[in-house]
Amino acid sequence: MRKILYTTTLISGFCFSQFTCYLPTGEKCTAEQSKGRNLSEVMLNFDKYERMYFEFPKKTTDFVVFKSLSKIPVFLLSTKNDYTKEEVQKNVEEIDFTYYFGQYNSGLKMNLDKLIEEKTGTDIFVTDSMDSPNESKEMNIKGKKLRYMTYSKYGLKLWFEDSILVGYEQL
Repeated sequence: MRKILYTTTLISGFCFSQFTCYLPTGEKCTAEQSKGRNLSEVMLNFDKYERMYFEFPKKTTDFVVFKSLSKIPVFLLSTKNDYTKEEVQKNVEEIDFTYYFGQYNSGLKMNLDKLIEEKTGTDIFVTDSMDSPNESKEMNIKGKKLRYMTYSKYGLKLWFEDSILVGYEQL
C-alpha cells in the first residue's frame, strides 16, 4: 500500500513529460518507447499486456520497471535527464527484491493473480520469465487437460489450461 501511495504522489507531483526513459543498458529510450502520458502507457510500448512491475532504487525517485515474474529490467523512468550509462546501470543493480521475491513472494503472487485474472499468463511467457520449471506434467482432471509446472525455488506450482495460467498453489 505504501508503494501505491508513494507512486501516486510521485506521478501526480510531476508532469509526466518531465520523466526521462532509459533502457537498462544506460541508453535513452527511443521517442516511440517513451511515448505516453503516464507509466501505464509507457509500459504498453514494451509489452501490449503490461506484464511488468516496478521497484524503486534507494535514494532516488526513479522507477525501475521489470518483466513480471523476473528480475529482468525493461526500463527506468527518472526525473533526471542526464544520467550516465553507469548511473542507470547502478540504479538498476541497487534494487532490493525483498518484497517481490522475499520470504512470502508477495509481489510475485500479486503478479500471478493479475496474469490469471487478465488471462495473459501464457506458459511461454512464464518459462521465459521464470526459467525452466523443476517439473512439468500434463494430466486430465474432470475431462480438462491441465498442465502444471513446479518452481521449487519459489515454492510454487503453477496450473495451466490451454497454455494459459489458471491458478497456483504454495508448496
